[in-house]
Amino acid sequence: MNSDIDESEKVFLPVPEEERMMNILQREFEIYQESYNFLNQKRIEAEIARAAKSAFHRIITPASISKVPVSPNYIIIKAISVLLGMLCALFIIFIVHRLRARINQISTIEASSIVPIAAAIPKLKTDQEKENFFVRMLTQWQVKDLLQKNNISCYTGFHKDHGLSFATRNIIHVLTNQGKNILVVQFKNGTATESFYDLHEDDSNQYRMILWSESLKLYSTETIQNVIREKSKSYDHTIIINSLFGDNFTLAFMAIAHVNYVCVDTRITAAKRLSEIDLIATEYKLPRMHYIVNRVAYQPSIWKQISSYFKRRAALNEMQTQYA
Repeated sequence: MNSDIDESEKVFLPVPEEERMMNILQREFEIYQESYNFLNQKRIEAEIARAAKSAFHRIITPASISKVPVSPNYIIIKAISVLLGMLCALFIIFIVHRLRARINQISTIEASSIVPIAAAIPKLKTDQEKENFFVRMLTQWQVKDLLQKNNISCYTGFHKDHGLSFATRNIIHVLTNQGKNILVVQFKNGTATESFYDLHEDDSNQYRMILWSESLKLYSTETIQNVIREKSKSYDHTIIINSLFGDNFTLAFMAIAHVNYVCVDTRITAAKRLSEIDLIATEYKLPRMHYIVNRVAYQPSIWKQISSYFKRRAALNEMQTQYA
């Protein structure tokens, strides 16, 4: 009996697995059936819509046009415009004050500095205008006792473009034409062959004394000053084209000069530099300091300033290329 029972039970062993597979197949069938019914319904709807000649839609509520535009939002635009206008105004004011923080005119120097003005050079366009002006200026200096025989005059500036090169070049030209023996003292980077200077004769009336910056460091200030004083006795005028303010020996050469000229430019030199000159004159007690103001009452157009800026940049790049 037990043997028969066991044999009969073997028939039911694969039933659970077959039920499981039946359930899986039934579920997949239902999924496929639903997909088929859905696609078949859409196909029928598409055929009906294709066969229909009139629309099944109708307007329930007609569209209305809003009287207030949704976009652009004028309130937000006006608020942003006011803010941007204020920021732009502040930026323009900052730029204008930055550009105008220059000497600009003679009254700025007279109001801000105790150093007197020896010369106010206007914008000179032609060579004839330059010669006439500097002849008249040097004549006035002689009357004011600023241009004595065998004196040493020192010309210093914050930058050579601030009128330093222009003024000294024309002053030397006029004095040379008048038959004066001129000693021009200049600075160059490098080392001298023997002493701290080299003396060259440019023409019959003009001699050039080159001071080498590296060699100057090897000599005391008194030695350098005594050499220049001794050399100046042999010439009618000694003109020192000084190194710029802040360099090592600038104040030393200003101290030995009978007259000191500070070259500034109305369009370039910052107005705050005037207080620096007053401090230097007071602290070091430098003799007879005067201003030479370049380009007085010169008001170029914005286009001319932009053109001048690019010309200076091109000249600077060309100079750097040549040195390289």
